[in-house]
Amino acid sequence: MKFMLDDAKPVVAVCTAGFGQRLDGLGVQVIEVDDPAIATQPADPLPEPEAANLAYLIYTSGTTGTPKAVAITHHNITELFAGLHPDLQPLPGQVWAQCHSHAFDVSVWEMWSALLHGGRLVIVPDEVTRSPTELLACWLMKVCGCYVRHPRRGMRCRPPIRLTEAGSTCGSRRCGGG
Repeated sequence: MKFMLDDAKPVVAVCTAGFGQRLDGLGVQVIEVDDPAIATQPADPLPEPEAANLAYLIYTSGTTGTPKAVAITHHNITELFAGLHPDLQPLPGQVWAQCHSHAFDVSVWEMWSALLHGGRLVIVPDEVTRSPTELLACWLMKVCGCYVRHPRRGMRCRPPIRLTEAGSTCGSRRCGGG
Protein backbone atom coordinates (compact mmCIF):
# COMPACT_ATOMS: atom_id res chain seq x y z
CA MET A 1 0.00 0.00 0.00
CA LYS A 2 2.78 2.43 0.94
CA PHE A 3 4.57 1.79 -2.36
CA MET A 4 1.45 2.56 -4.40
CA LEU A 5 0.59 5.69 -2.41
CA ASP A 6 4.16 6.99 -2.72
CA ASP A 7 4.16 6.23 -6.44
CA ALA A 8 0.68 7.52 -7.35
CA LYS A 9 0.66 10.50 -4.97
CA PRO A 10 -3.15 10.64 -4.70
CA VAL A 11 -4.79 13.84 -3.49
CA VAL A 12 -7.16 11.89 -1.27
CA ALA A 13 -8.16 8.32 -0.40
CA VAL A 14 -11.89 7.60 -0.16
CA CYS A 15 -12.74 4.60 2.00
CA THR A 16 -14.87 3.25 4.83
CA ALA A 17 -14.02 3.92 8.46
CA GLY A 18 -12.68 0.41 8.96
CA PHE A 19 -10.14 0.87 6.19
CA GLY A 20 -9.23 4.49 6.91
CA GLN A 21 -7.23 3.52 9.98
CA ARG A 22 -4.91 1.41 7.82
CA LEU A 23 -3.86 4.57 6.00
CA ASP A 24 -2.73 6.42 9.13
CA GLY A 25 0.83 7.66 8.74
CA LEU A 26 1.00 7.03 4.98
CA GLY A 27 0.80 10.71 4.03
CA VAL A 28 -2.58 10.79 2.30
CA GLN A 29 -5.71 12.70 3.28
CA VAL A 30 -8.52 10.25 4.07
CA ILE A 31 -12.24 10.82 3.46
CA GLU A 32 -14.39 8.19 5.13
CA VAL A 33 -17.70 7.74 3.32
CA ASP A 34 -19.52 6.82 6.52
CA ASP A 35 -18.38 9.99 8.32
CA PRO A 36 -21.53 11.98 9.33
CA ALA A 37 -19.68 15.23 8.47
CA ILE A 38 -20.00 14.37 4.77
CA ALA A 39 -23.74 15.11 4.93
CA THR A 40 -22.90 18.74 5.75
CA GLN A 41 -20.91 19.23 2.53
CA PRO A 42 -22.45 20.95 -0.51
CA ALA A 43 -24.18 18.59 -2.95
CA ASP A 44 -23.01 20.47 -6.04
CA PRO A 45 -22.32 18.03 -8.88
CA LEU A 46 -18.73 17.64 -9.97
CA PRO A 47 -17.79 18.56 -13.53
CA GLU A 48 -18.07 15.78 -16.11
CA PRO A 49 -14.70 14.12 -16.75
CA GLU A 50 -13.06 14.43 -20.15
CA ALA A 51 -12.32 11.25 -22.11
CA ALA A 52 -8.57 11.82 -21.69
CA ASN A 53 -8.82 12.30 -17.90
CA LEU A 54 -7.30 9.62 -15.71
CA ALA A 55 -9.94 7.24 -14.32
CA TYR A 56 -7.65 5.03 -12.23
CA LEU A 57 -4.25 3.36 -12.02
CA ILE A 58 -3.78 -0.38 -12.06
CA TYR A 59 -0.49 -1.88 -10.99
CA THR A 60 1.19 -4.68 -12.92
CA SER A 61 3.56 -7.09 -11.27
CA GLY A 62 6.34 -5.44 -13.27
CA THR A 63 8.87 -7.29 -15.41
CA THR A 64 11.68 -6.00 -13.19
CA GLY A 65 10.02 -7.17 -9.99
CA THR A 66 8.89 -3.65 -9.11
CA PRO A 67 5.16 -2.96 -9.61
CA LYS A 68 4.41 -0.53 -12.42
CA ALA A 69 1.36 1.74 -12.64
CA VAL A 70 -0.64 1.73 -15.85
CA ALA A 71 -2.80 4.83 -16.32
CA ILE A 72 -6.35 4.10 -17.51
CA THR A 73 -8.40 6.97 -18.93
CA HIS A 74 -12.17 7.30 -19.13
CA HIS A 75 -11.83 6.69 -22.88
CA ASN A 76 -10.01 3.39 -22.21
CA ILE A 77 -12.95 2.22 -20.11
CA THR A 78 -15.56 3.00 -22.75
CA GLU A 79 -13.41 1.25 -25.37
CA LEU A 80 -13.84 -2.00 -23.43
CA PHE A 81 -17.34 -2.19 -24.90
CA ALA A 82 -16.99 -0.44 -28.27
CA GLY A 83 -15.92 -3.50 -30.23
CA LEU A 84 -18.20 -6.07 -28.64
CA HIS A 85 -20.65 -8.01 -30.76
CA PRO A 86 -24.17 -6.63 -30.10
CA ASP A 87 -25.21 -9.92 -28.48
CA LEU A 88 -22.46 -9.50 -25.88
CA GLN A 89 -23.14 -5.89 -24.91
CA PRO A 90 -23.97 -5.38 -21.22
CA LEU A 91 -27.64 -4.46 -20.76
CA PRO A 92 -29.59 -2.40 -18.22
CA GLY A 93 -30.86 -4.47 -15.33
CA GLN A 94 -28.25 -7.22 -15.59
CA VAL A 95 -26.72 -8.42 -12.34
CA TRP A 96 -22.95 -8.91 -12.55
CA ALA A 97 -20.90 -11.02 -10.16
CA GLN A 98 -17.63 -9.51 -8.99
CA CYS A 99 -15.51 -12.54 -8.18
CA HIS A 100 -12.03 -11.14 -8.80
CA SER A 101 -9.75 -9.01 -6.68
CA HIS A 102 -9.81 -5.30 -7.49
CA ALA A 103 -6.08 -5.69 -8.13
CA PHE A 104 -6.74 -8.04 -11.08
CA ASP A 105 -7.58 -6.37 -14.39
CA VAL A 106 -10.55 -8.68 -15.05
CA SER A 107 -12.35 -6.95 -12.16
CA VAL A 108 -12.54 -3.85 -14.37
CA TRP A 109 -14.76 -5.75 -16.80
CA GLU A 110 -16.97 -6.95 -13.96
CA MET A 111 -17.38 -3.49 -12.41
CA TRP A 112 -17.83 -1.33 -15.50
CA SER A 113 -20.11 -3.79 -17.31
CA ALA A 114 -22.61 -3.30 -14.52
CA LEU A 115 -22.05 0.30 -13.51
CA LEU A 116 -21.88 1.88 -16.98
CA HIS A 117 -24.93 0.10 -18.34
CA GLY A 118 -27.56 0.41 -15.63
CA GLY A 119 -26.87 -2.95 -14.07
CA ARG A 120 -26.12 -4.04 -10.53
CA LEU A 121 -22.83 -5.35 -9.16
CA VAL A 122 -22.85 -8.11 -6.53
CA ILE A 123 -19.55 -8.55 -4.73
CA VAL A 124 -19.25 -12.29 -4.22
CA PRO A 125 -17.48 -13.17 -0.95
CA ASP A 126 -14.05 -14.81 -1.27
CA GLU A 127 -15.22 -17.97 0.46
CA VAL A 128 -17.92 -18.42 -2.21
CA THR A 129 -15.53 -17.78 -5.12
CA ARG A 130 -13.17 -20.44 -3.75
CA SER A 131 -15.86 -23.10 -3.44
CA PRO A 132 -17.05 -24.64 -6.72
CA THR A 133 -20.17 -25.93 -4.96
CA GLU A 134 -21.13 -22.57 -3.45
CA LEU A 135 -20.30 -20.70 -6.65
CA LEU A 136 -22.48 -23.04 -8.69
CA ALA A 137 -25.30 -22.61 -6.15
CA CYS A 138 -24.96 -18.81 -6.45
CA TRP A 139 -25.19 -19.15 -10.23
CA LEU A 140 -28.14 -21.55 -10.25
CA MET A 141 -30.08 -19.46 -7.70
CA LYS A 142 -29.72 -16.65 -10.24
CA VAL A 143 -28.17 -14.32 -7.70
CA CYS A 144 -26.00 -13.10 -10.57
CA GLY A 145 -26.67 -13.46 -14.25
CA CYS A 146 -23.33 -12.33 -15.65
CA TYR A 147 -20.14 -13.97 -14.57
CA VAL A 148 -16.52 -13.64 -15.69
CA ARG A 149 -14.12 -16.30 -14.50
CA HIS A 150 -10.48 -17.15 -15.05
CA PRO A 151 -10.48 -20.46 -16.99
CA ARG A 152 -8.36 -22.32 -14.41
CA ARG A 153 -10.85 -21.58 -11.64
CA GLY A 154 -13.88 -21.81 -13.88
CA MET A 155 -13.07 -25.33 -15.00
CA ARG A 156 -13.12 -26.51 -11.39
CA CYS A 157 -16.71 -25.26 -11.24
CA ARG A 158 -17.91 -27.18 -14.27
CA PRO A 159 -17.37 -30.92 -14.03
CA PRO A 160 -19.10 -32.57 -17.03
CA ILE A 161 -22.15 -33.72 -15.07
CA ARG A 162 -22.87 -30.17 -13.96
CA LEU A 163 -22.06 -28.54 -17.27
CA THR A 164 -25.11 -30.23 -18.81
CA GLU A 165 -27.30 -29.25 -15.88
CA ALA A 166 -26.08 -25.63 -15.91
CA GLY A 167 -26.41 -25.43 -19.69
CA SER A 168 -30.09 -26.27 -19.47
CA THR A 169 -30.88 -23.72 -16.76
CA CYS A 170 -28.66 -20.75 -17.62
CA GLY A 171 -30.93 -19.20 -20.25
CA SER A 172 -29.47 -16.00 -21.63
CA ARG A 173 -26.98 -15.50 -18.83
CA ARG A 174 -23.37 -15.10 -19.84
CA CYS A 175 -20.13 -16.65 -18.75
CA GLY A 176 -16.71 -15.55 -19.92
CA GLY A 177 -13.12 -16.19 -19.00
CA GLY A 178 -9.98 -14.11 -19.05
